[in-house]
Amino acid sequence: MKFNFKIDNYWFWILLSLLLKGLFFWPQVYLNYNSNQPLLGFTNKDSIEYYDSIESFFLNGVYSPDVRMPGLGIIYLLFRQLFEKTIVLNIIIVLQWIISSVAAYVLALTVSKMIKKESVFYFVFFLNAFTPFIIMWSLLFLTESFCISFFIFSFYFLMRFFETSSKKYLFWCGLFLTWCVFLRPVFFLFYGIITLLLFYHFMKEQLKLKAVIINLTLFFLVFIICDTAWTVRNYSKKNTFIWLNDIRSYSNVQKNDPFAALFLYLQAWGGDVDTEVNWFEVDEGVDFTKVDTVLPREIFTSKYNRDSLLLVKARLSDYQKHPNDSITALLNNSLQNYTHSIKEEKPYLYYFGSGFKFLKKLIFTSYDIFNLSPKEFSELSSLKKIYKISFAILFYFIFFSGMLYSLWFLLKKTKNYFIMMLMAIGFANIFYI
Repeated sequence: MKFNFKIDNYWFWILLSLLLKGLFFWPQVYLNYNSNQPLLGFTNKDSIEYYDSIESFFLNGVYSPDVRMPGLGIIYLLFRQLFEKTIVLNIIIVLQWIISSVAAYVLALTVSKMIKKESVFYFVFFLNAFTPFIIMWSLLFLTESFCISFFIFSFYFLMRFFETSSKKYLFWCGLFLTWCVFLRPVFFLFYGIITLLLFYHFMKEQLKLKAVIINLTLFFLVFIICDTAWTVRNYSKKNTFIWLNDIRSYSNVQKNDPFAALFLYLQAWGGDVDTEVNWFEVDEGVDFTKVDTVLPREIFTSKYNRDSLLLVKARLSDYQKHPNDSITALLNNSLQNYTHSIKEEKPYLYYFGSGFKFLKKLIFTSYDIFNLSPKEFSELSSLKKIYKISFAILFYFIFFSGMLYSLWFLLKKTKNYFIMMLMAIGFANIFYI
């Protein structure tokens, strides 16, 4: 029996991808499986907003809370018709592993065709397959795994459209991109990037206006249908025009909830709602005796100092024990004033420094997103130290080699606009998403 190692032998490469990604995926499932709560993956506070909403819709016909778009709920609801909740959640985790494995092959195939070098396929495929912090997202009950996989599929179909000019590929590109938007609304930005690229292509091919309209209609068709239905639903429920997700609970201070004000305050100077927020000790799932969060000195203004924040911290503790409108008003007023003072007295920090601070954290800590241990590095065993260092080396190799490769193409002044768009998407992910 001979194996066909050609890159178009998709069955071979997808099965190999499943095997290689499974070498990390299934041991993690085994090590963290709890028979008392038999889930294959990990949940967090965001998972509740995705899955409880669609479970409420299944049981009661009411999609609530509805601050998230239902892209993940569609997958959940499909299987919920047949199985109970825990089984459906486990099916979704397995699906994330399978679809991520397929996406690894599709990504390698897409890049190799773009660069026109078969050797690139093997490099991208094996680098993806042996990168644990990629498959790690498939262990979480969140949108990242499906979203990135669907985005890769969308990009592949876009490439096929440029290769063949077949309109069906634009339809499939738009379908998967729509699904990305309904999973993570920020992906709507890529409609803009891809539309610009399509216009460039249409002008280059000298397409007539009728052909341009037909192509764009096919590209936007699924999004127009789905988002129109979603917008009408939102207007009928809330009497407000909401065409993506309802971000009011995240972008506005709530009268009966001080945490929106706290998150806006953290955002004003680049604090993270997963790390710096621990200084305020508001997450009941965190053991704060093992957390040593330090707030930077540059965040203070003439309106508040560390003692002011200690008072906020104490009031937040009181709120969690005995929530009431009075203490909420005090907290909202204080945090709003502190946020406004940063904006007025330290505009650079507010408008630019906060973003760079978060970007720095994203670049220099992302390799450790899968916590090997709650212990400090110095307390880890030699084997886990090697494992953690290996994660860091692999992450920085991928990140900086990708950046340098992109810059190399810029210096060459490449005229391959498809590759230029890939670079634009990569930089957009770093600086915005």
